[in-house]
Amino acid sequence: MGTTKSEHLCGVGLTEGCPSIVCSRSEPLSSRSGVYFCKSRACPGCVHYENSKLVNRIVPALKAALVDGRWVLFGTLTLRHNRNTEPEELLKGLTKCWNAVNLKLRKSYTGFEYFWSRDMTWMERNGHHFHLHFLLVLDGKDLGEEHQLERLQDLVFSSWAKRAASAGFGKCSRDAFFLEVCQQDLPEEQIARYTAKLTKAAFEAVSHEYKSGDPDRNKGLTPWQVMEQAWEAPEGSKEKKVLQRAWFAFKNAVAGRRSYGASRGFWKLAELRNPDPVEVPEPLVPDAVEVMASCELEKKWEVYMIGRRFWKALAQLDLTEEVQDFLELGTCGQLHGAKQKQGFQELVHACRLSVREL
Repeated sequence: MGTTKSEHLCGVGLTEGCPSIVCSRSEPLSSRSGVYFCKSRACPGCVHYENSKLVNRIVPALKAALVDGRWVLFGTLTLRHNRNTEPEELLKGLTKCWNAVNLKLRKSYTGFEYFWSRDMTWMERNGHHFHLHFLLVLDGKDLGEEHQLERLQDLVFSSWAKRAASAGFGKCSRDAFFLEVCQQDLPEEQIARYTAKLTKAAFEAVSHEYKSGDPDRNKGLTPWQVMEQAWEAPEGSKEKKVLQRAWFAFKNAVAGRRSYGASRGFWKLAELRNPDPVEVPEPLVPDAVEVMASCELEKKWEVYMIGRRFWKALAQLDLTEEVQDFLELGTCGQLHGAKQKQGFQELVHACRLSVREL
C-alpha cells in the first residue's frame, strides 16, 4: 500500500552487501542490520519503533514530576465532524484548537509543561476521527483543592470548544472530553496505562489487537487495520476502493506533520529524579561487526549472515520477521520438539549456503 520508493523498500531493501541478524545466546533478543528502513509516519513498523523510544522518554519525565510533588493530568480532546470531513482539515483544526488551549494555560498557570499526541480511527459511517491525547504537569499549589481541578477542566474545554466553533467545526461535546489526575499513590500503573494509550496505534500494529466490531467496519479501525483490510479486500471490489481511499487520505494528511509535541521543559523534568537503582537498562544488541571482532561478545551473541538472493526470496514470501524470530528462539534454546530444532538447524545451514553463493 506504500506509494513511495522508500516505503516499498522498508524492511526489504539492503543498505550493505548482506543483511545480518545478531541473536543472544541466553534470551530471546535480536537485531537486524544491513536492511533499509523508511522512517515514515505512515509505516506501521517504523512508527512502532519510534513510538517505543518515545514512551521510554515520557515515563522518566512523568515519574520525576510526581516525585517532585507536581500534578500530572491526562486528557483527551476531539472535534465534531462528518464522513465528508477531510483528515487534513481535522489535523489543522486540532493544531489550531490546541494552540488556543496552550495560550490560555500560559496566561493562567506559571511553569506548566505539556506533551500531546494524536491518534486516528476510521469507520465507514463517520469517516476519519482524530483524538488529541495530552499530558499536563502543573505545580502542586495549583491543584490542591477540588474547585481548582474543576476550574482547570472548564478552562481547557472552553478554550478548545470556542476555537473549534470559530474554525467551523461546530459545538464540541463535553461528553467526549475528559481530564483526570494521575493518582500519586499509583503513579507507575497510571503512567503505563496512559503512555500505552498515547501510542495505541503502534502497539496494535505489532500485536494485531483488533477492535471488536461488526464486519461492516462501523466500530472503528486504526490506520494499520484500514491498510491491512484494504490489502486483503478483493481486487476491483467496492470495499477495496473505499478502504484504499480512506488509507491514502490519512497517509497524505499526516505526511510531513508532527504526530506529537512537547513544551521545552517537559523532557527536562526527568532531571528532577535519579533513576531507581533497581531499574535495569534495556540490553543493547551489539553490531554484527563488533561481535565478530570480539571473543567475549561471541560467547554471548551469534551472528547470522544471509545472502542477498535468499533475503529477497524471504521478503517476497513475507517471511523476514518469522525467520528472525525463529533464529532468535533457536539461538537461546527456546525451541521445543525435535521438528522445530531440526528446522532451526536447516535454516542456519541455508543461511550459510546463501552467503557462499555470493
